[in-house]
Amino acid sequence: PGSPLDRSSAGSDVYKRQQQQVHDLRGNHVAFSPGEGRYVVSASDDHFIVVYDTVEDMEVARFDSHTEAIEAVAFHPSDAIVASGGSDKVIKFWNIQTHEQVPPPITMTAAIWSLEFDRIGEMIAVGTGSDVRLVEAKTGKEMAILDSGGNGTRILDIAFSLNGEWLATANERGTTDIWQRPQMPEASFLTNPVMSLRSDSGAVYSLALSPDGELLAATTNAGEILVYQTEDWTQRLRLGTDTTDQEMNSVAFSPDSQLLLAACEDGTVRVYRIDPIEDLLELAEERLIPYTQLDSK
Repeated sequence: PGSPLDRSSAGSDVYKRQQQQVHDLRGNHVAFSPGEGRYVVSASDDHFIVVYDTVEDMEVARFDSHTEAIEAVAFHPSDAIVASGGSDKVIKFWNIQTHEQVPPPITMTAAIWSLEFDRIGEMIAVGTGSDVRLVEAKTGKEMAILDSGGNGTRILDIAFSLNGEWLATANERGTTDIWQRPQMPEASFLTNPVMSLRSDSGAVYSLALSPDGELLAATTNAGEILVYQTEDWTQRLRLGTDTTDQEMNSVAFSPDSQLLLAACEDGTVRVYRIDPIEDLLELAEERLIPYTQLDSK
C-alpha cells in the first residue's frame, strides 16, 4: 500500500488521501516521525495516543494512560519514543516498538499545550500557559524558562532549529517568537526573545521547520500561512485560502521541503507546491498561490 499522500503518476498536481478514523473525539495534534516519516502519532480528547505505520498502512500502537485530554505529542529523534502531554499536567513517554510506557513520567505545574524534543533528544521544550520550560528528558529536571509575558495567552506550538541554537514559539497574541537557546545554567530565565515576527492575522496556531532548515512556516486563525527564511527572518511567502475566515490548525513540510500541507478547520487539507520558492514570489503578493484541496468527505 502507498503512503496516505501519494503524487499522481499522471504528472498533474493531484494528490490522493486515505482517511483513517482513529479517534472517537476531536484530534488535537499529529506528528511525523523524524527521518523518512514512516510513523504518524496522533493525540485526542479521547485520552488515546495512536501510532500509525504509513508503509504497512496500519495502526501499530494505541496507548491509554492519561486521565484528561491529550493536547500535544512529539517524536524523539530515535523514532522509537513518543512523548505526550495535556490537561492532566503530565508528560508520558512511550516505546512504540515494545508498546510499553517508559518511566519516569514528568509532572508539570500547569496544563501542557505543546511539546518538542531538541534535535539530539536530550531536552524537551514544554509549552505550559504563556511560558516554555526546557526540561531534561531523562530526569525531568527543569533547566530553563522562556517567559513571553503573555498574561495567560498560551504557547500553542514550538519548533527547534536543526543545530539546536534557537527555538521558535507560536502564541495566541499573534507572534512567532525566536529565542536563543539558553546557555544553561547561566541563563536559566529569559524574558526577551531575539526576534518577534508579528502576524496581522490573529493567533499563530502551528509552526513547521522545513527539513533543510531554511524555512519556517506559521499558520494563523485567519487562514494564512506565513513562510519565513530562517537566515534573516524575512517573510518570503504569504499563502492564503480562498476565504478569510478559514482557520489553519496545523502545518507540515514534506521530507523534500517541496510541499507544504495545511490542515483547515473545514476538514480539508491544502497542499501547496513551494519549490522553487522564487517562482512563487510574484504570485504570493496577489495571494494566488495554487493549491490542491484534499477533502475529508
